Amino acid sequence: MANISFFFPKERKGSALGVNAGLGNLGVSSVQFLAPLVVTMPIWGVPVEGVAAFIAGNWLFPLLLTAFAAASGAALYQELARLQPKPAGGEQLTLF
Repeated sequence: MANISFFFPKERKGSALGVNAGLGNLGVSSVQFLAPLVVTMPIWGVPVEGVAAFIAGNWLFPLLLTAFAAASGAALYQELARLQPKPAGGEQLTLF
């Protein structure tokens, strides 16, 4: 969340930080809600053999999609890392 201050003007930083924090918490709460449902699928009568066969037969597309997303994220991070933030108060103080 420290990067958001650099990319947004002062009057919009609060909204940007709120959206970032809200979506981050939404992801965590979604996993906390869905993980027990997925783990207990056999108890509720979902045939595990069918789900396992589907996953085993279709593993390549999610793998390639994840690899593409990771490569895109790494490229974007490298591009953003080249930007140098300008200190707001003039000269920046260093601690080390």
